[in-house]
Amino acid sequence: MAENGALIVDQGEEVSAVDIPKEDIELVLKELVSDNKFQIVLCGKESAYVLDSVSDTFFTIVNKYYHRLKRVKSFDEVNDQILKFALSCPDEETLQLKDLLQSSIGNIVTPVCLQRAWKY
Repeated sequence: MAENGALIVDQGEEVSAVDIPKEDIELVLKELVSDNKFQIVLCGKESAYVLDSVSDTFFTIVNKYYHRLKRVKSFDEVNDQILKFALSCPDEETLQLKDLLQSSIGNIVTPVCLQRAWKY
């Protein structure tokens, strides 16, 4: 199981995988990119993706969790089956930003908070 259950493989055979429609991915990314408080990891079946603009420190930390991590100029150039969106934001703003995302894109994806934060 990977990506919080978005991809399930049993003995090398895929059992199930989330398939977020392209239109929904575009809507979610538009919302996420518009708020510069987020560092975004776009998690696909083949790889995870971050923008070229993320710091080397952030890339190195995230690469510990996503071993197939690639930098891209724009998320538009990603050609992969997207499984989830992983975000990092300032600790003190996490709950407020989660509520904001719930109201803006909660009908498409479900924002959740993890206790473990990527420190960079």
